[in-house]
Amino acid sequence: MKQYTHLFLDLDDTVMDFKKGQENAFFQACGEIGISVNHEDYLRYDEINKMSWKLYENGEIEKQRMMIRRYELFLEPFGKQDKAQVLNESYALFLSKQGIYLQGAEEGIKRLKKKYHISITTNGTSFIQRGRMAVCGLDKIVDSVFISDEIGYRKPYIEYYSYCLQKVGCEKEKVLVIGDSVTSDITGAVRSGLDCVLFNSGNKDCDLPVLGTVYSWEELLTFLGEKS
Repeated sequence: MKQYTHLFLDLDDTVMDFKKGQENAFFQACGEIGISVNHEDYLRYDEINKMSWKLYENGEIEKQRMMIRRYELFLEPFGKQDKAQVLNESYALFLSKQGIYLQGAEEGIKRLKKKYHISITTNGTSFIQRGRMAVCGLDKIVDSVFISDEIGYRKPYIEYYSYCLQKVGCEKEKVLVIGDSVTSDITGAVRSGLDCVLFNSGNKDCDLPVLGTVYSWEELLTFLGEKS
């Protein structure tokens, strides 16, 4: 394997447990605005949310519209679409406090930091992502953070990774992208001519050229030759 000097790590479901954080924030936000929900409601919301973010990543909808529309769709069976804006704001606030690492991620990043310049690369909303990283201390561990809202580009567009490369001052050959999303992380890396590893936390199919697929932080460390 090449001698990389920089790692571009996706945040959600690669470093941090977005699924758990999302579920916590969802129930808290619904309770805050007086809507009683159960696990089936959460699963339906989760599907709507995934579909909505894919539309955004594909450039089929503006982000601000997408953020509200997902709750309009979710609230339709309750007849409370008028609460979509409030639910979105409440959810965002609760999510910004969810600083939950995936198993082994914190220790793994600290080990990798001794060898690599580590950047977090994420499409998330700025105050949510920075809030979550602050809660768990990740922002004090990594070298740089690139959030799509702040830089004006998002994955999988080439401009996103071009911006990151320019800011860290590194050639493509020295960077390895690691992420769980085939449509944003892996597609963006391949388009940009960057080597990449799929962190397959959700048993996803991937037909794109990746250096490897890992299913946990233990496997990622082994892949990078950092197994203790």
